[in-house]
Amino acid sequence: MSEPLRTFLDRYADAYASLNVKALAEMYAMPCLFVGSGQTATFETPGALLRHLGYVAERRREEDIGSAVATRVQSLAEGGGQSVVLVHWILERQGDSPLRFRSLYHLVHADGTWRIAVSSSLDS
Repeated sequence: MSEPLRTFLDRYADAYASLNVKALAEMYAMPCLFVGSGQTATFETPGALLRHLGYVAERRREEDIGSAVATRVQSLAEGGGQSVVLVHWILERQGDSPLRFRSLYHLVHADGTWRIAVSSSLDS
């Protein structure tokens, strides 16, 4: 995995862990696609994505979900200005066992920076 991609993923993990939805939204390509639980959602504008991420962050707060930690990052493929990575996450939960899940990210490299084009949750 290239150093710029590793740095991007570290910044993404930090923003995700702290629920910094503005920073997260800036890390996505437009349009972008979210896939999970057999459903898809496309976001065409930064404002629409920001609203969605704000909703997700609010739900995490309501469910007393604390920090998010990327425990393992696997680069599955990289080339042609794109990369696919698998991230294993742990979400700490107040008074409950941690939530473990995996996310698959398809990233594109344009204008000198990495951005997420597709974010897929592989677990329910």
